[in-house]
Amino acid sequence: QDAHGVLMVISWGILVPIGIALAKFGRFSKLWFKSHRFVQISAVVIATAGIFVGISIPGSGNHFRFEKHGAIGIVVLILGVIQLLIAFVRPHPGTTHRSKWYWLHMAGAVSLFILSIINIFKGMEIYGSRNAVRWAFGIWLIIYGALFAVGYVVLKVQATNKKNEVIPK
Repeated sequence: QDAHGVLMVISWGILVPIGIALAKFGRFSKLWFKSHRFVQISAVVIATAGIFVGISIPGSGNHFRFEKHGAIGIVVLILGVIQLLIAFVRPHPGTTHRSKWYWLHMAGAVSLFILSIINIFKGMEIYGSRNAVRWAFGIWLIIYGALFAVGYVVLKVQATNKKNEVIPK
């Protein structure tokens, strides 16, 4: 149980949020895309291992002992795999379908992130994780959310300043 939970928290609770932040804020670096891709592929690989560990927990059977948690987990893993697959068919910038692809990829990422966080807390509840573990993960999410919000505001302010910048003649 512990190994399953640890793998899933590392994958969906830590790596995926880092990968999302890299995509949103890491574009100042030439390595942002490779970093984003590496982190997200690692998350799906670790989560796949976590699924196998979860299935092997005594009493889980082939149909999962905790139906909602198992079902959400499978949906999250499928969304993660779909995210990876659609990354391989990403249209080039400026082409007709690029904006549609971008919104699909972003919506998938947000859905995946929300469902995974719900399922991590659901798993902690099922397995009777200590309150300290739940609080620690909750605090990580609050810090991540605050940093993400600050980064978003900073990017918006920079974009506005750049748009309003007067070019000297």
